[in-house]
Amino acid sequence: MKKTFKEEMMSVKLKRLTALLLSACLAAGNITTAFGAPVQQDPEPGARVRTSRLISTEETVWRYLDDNTDPAAADDTKEETPGSPSNASPSDASPSNASAKYGFYRFAAGKNKASSKTGRLVWTSADYDDSGWKEARGSFGAKKGEIADLGDGLIPYTLLAQYIEGPDVAEDTDIPAYFFRTTIELEDIDSISALNGEIFYDDAAIIYINGEEVHRAGVPEGGYTQNLEYGGTNAGTPINNKFQITDLSMLKEGSNTVSVELHQGRANSSDIYFDFCSLEIGTPASESDEFITTEGTVWNYLENNTDPAEGSEDRTVWTYPEFADEQWKSGKGSFGAKKGAIADLGGGYIPDTLLKHYIDDTKTAVPAYFFRTDIYLNDVSDLEALEAEIAYDDAVIVYINGKNVYEGQVPEGGYDKNLAYGSANGLSAPSHDTITINDVSMLRDGVNTIAVELHQDRAGSSDIYFDFISLKAAQPKPFKAISLGVWNDETQTAVTWYSSIGEDGKVRIAEKADMDGDSFPEQAFQFAAERAEANDAGFYSFQAVMTGLEPDTDYVYQVGAGETWSDIYEFTTRDYENGFNFLLAGDPQIGAGSTDTDTEGWQNTLKTAMKAFPETSFLISAGDQVNTASNEAQYAGYLSPKELLSLPTAVNVGNHDAGSSAYSQHFQVPNVSSMGMTEKTGKFGG
Repeated sequence: MKKTFKEEMMSVKLKRLTALLLSACLAAGNITTAFGAPVQQDPEPGARVRTSRLISTEETVWRYLDDNTDPAAADDTKEETPGSPSNASPSDASPSNASAKYGFYRFAAGKNKASSKTGRLVWTSADYDDSGWKEARGSFGAKKGEIADLGDGLIPYTLLAQYIEGPDVAEDTDIPAYFFRTTIELEDIDSISALNGEIFYDDAAIIYINGEEVHRAGVPEGGYTQNLEYGGTNAGTPINNKFQITDLSMLKEGSNTVSVELHQGRANSSDIYFDFCSLEIGTPASESDEFITTEGTVWNYLENNTDPAEGSEDRTVWTYPEFADEQWKSGKGSFGAKKGAIADLGGGYIPDTLLKHYIDDTKTAVPAYFFRTDIYLNDVSDLEALEAEIAYDDAVIVYINGKNVYEGQVPEGGYDKNLAYGSANGLSAPSHDTITINDVSMLRDGVNTIAVELHQDRAGSSDIYFDFISLKAAQPKPFKAISLGVWNDETQTAVTWYSSIGEDGKVRIAEKADMDGDSFPEQAFQFAAERAEANDAGFYSFQAVMTGLEPDTDYVYQVGAGETWSDIYEFTTRDYENGFNFLLAGDPQIGAGSTDTDTEGWQNTLKTAMKAFPETSFLISAGDQVNTASNEAQYAGYLSPKELLSLPTAVNVGNHDAGSSAYSQHFQVPNVSSMGMTEKTGKFGG
């Protein structure tokens, strides 16, 4: 049975309990990453292997204190305050200091009299001596004093001491804070413009580099006045936090010290957790709203005929942000090859970075290549759409945070495995596509992963090419919710759409055979549309009917408003004389569960159905297209499958569709009779 992505992730986290076998696996050669992807242990000579990952859960060794010790307690240069370890006693201890509160102190093993940092943060300095601290890899934590699941499959790899020990301490009193230190090596720091990080924490964390605070999460207002102090989110499960550091003035060439203080929310907390998942060199959020460029974006890529999802039942697992790609090569610019070398593929398309063209020493082309990069976004709620420009040869699929957002020249039926040949049309020169991505629901504040799979048309292909020319913020297209519907007879097809343009609407249609390249044929028929204010604020509903359609004919069409036209879409009429085939769907009901999940399931259903029955003439939807009659997001989900741009539908009103004008604005009903009609029509269907 195929695992869901969440189940895949749960499995990954559970596998951390067996991480003690890691060193033995490394010695044995190739290993499998947490996401099933084989790691290249020996990069090819001259390969540019990604080095931007500075910290990772699996590889970074931390020195840490988990014994209720104040790491600044031995600092002779700090100002002494009432209740500090040098003058405190159980009778005069400061209540805000957890150690003093319970009349119990320990002193840090570090000796820091030469440190440039003083006060409670002396331990964050690069020259602080932490040689007496414990040492281990992450993740770190405890639940009721043991290794256990803290929720969402987050299980600590290294057990932290959770409770204060001492004769005068109440039982199960939590240690208030923990302290971690590690070093990262940097070179050419002037070329580093940002660092991207990701942590899980419970209950609060502050991160320092070379003694300077760079990020905090879950910290109470006012912060902390002492190291051993409670305060934080008191979260039920560890919180995932992604962040970017753009003030890098504290960095230096060579060794840099990263320090973290982790705080409990209260003295009787049930758990504690810390995982510094990653810290890597990144690109700062663009002020120009251009997130990817040929010249500036570094891609991590796999070119050696390796399946990045090997070992996983989900072939797209490598497209998710959590996937570990640090062993992939990295490069900028356009990528490609012609007969194994850098050369013009036609039209002036010359790759900057050479891709491995052939499998080993053969002349058999590598079937597919895989690319990943991260972009950093602020305030994604302000982003209405994205516009991308790409050039490729032969076929490409683009993902954002694991969601398929574009397919170019992908063969009918797609690919059933990653290392597959195939394209809709073998290209003699790279295709240059401009894409508008209107559905940006997958974006999130912080780090977002762009992934691309590039496929060869055939094993004997002479070239390969990929260039992600640009990705930038855009205004959404003025047309959406386009759908076809059956009408009075086979020679007629209805079309309905929404537009933000409140001018006269129309649809034009022509035979596909008359297309001149990408230009709509001049020999086109045009039909006027009726316009009404839509249920969706700021939009208008348009409805038209195309007539005079011939059987067994491929047509192209565009909808328009004013002087603006939509993209070109196509559909095919079937045989009028010898019967017909149709699909029946019952209760798609987008939004009955999660709108996103229901939409994805509906898209997959139609894709699978049309692959199995490509001669289908139309679709009957038996009712309940959506769960909430007025919810336009649910209608957007129902109308999102690209198959509905070419497959006429006949819809029935369900009880969940009634009660709003949205149903009649999205669908036209043919041959309507008033017989038996009441004001409650539709309320008892579905």
